[in-house]
Amino acid sequence: MLAICRRFSGGDFLIISRNNQFKRFLKQQKKKEIFKLSSSPPKSITRDWIGPPDGNSNLRPTHFYIPPDESNVEKDLRLKKVDLQTFNHDFWTRQNITFFKRKAQFMHMELERKKQIDSDNKNKKSLSPEEMAVFYKQFLEENYQNNLKYHRAWYKKNIFLLWPALKVAVHNLFKKARLKN
Repeated sequence: MLAICRRFSGGDFLIISRNNQFKRFLKQQKKKEIFKLSSSPPKSITRDWIGPPDGNSNLRPTHFYIPPDESNVEKDLRLKKVDLQTFNHDFWTRQNITFFKRKAQFMHMELERKKQIDSDNKNKKSLSPEEMAVFYKQFLEENYQNNLKYHRAWYKKNIFLLWPALKVAVHNLFKKARLKN
């Protein structure tokens, strides 16, 4: 079994075995025998690989393992999961880009307005949390219907994943039973 630890000095994630004692971990660190997680999936994977957060959507992409003997029901489930992941990624990318663009516009307008009112605050480059709360509330109210549509579609897509997942579970159950006989 593997555990992921945060390195003491940096911020790198490291893979260490749970069976190892802390002393062994320190010895490995001294010997530089520590495996760093990379941002791209390994060339050959045997399980689903979850990557680091995407810069735009802030979602962690999943690279699904494709077994060599993948059945049609397993392929159907995997492709539906990929579609759901793409749907989430597209929505949150658009949402985050819109959010940061409007936030920058709001801050620019508010800082310009404050310059006209307060002549001594010319060097101010940020707004207080109370001032930003106005923007956050406004943004949430403007995007309420959009978020509601997204959440409804997300729940619908997840519920429709239950049937293919059940078919895969039954398929694997029969597959194991055939292997035993």
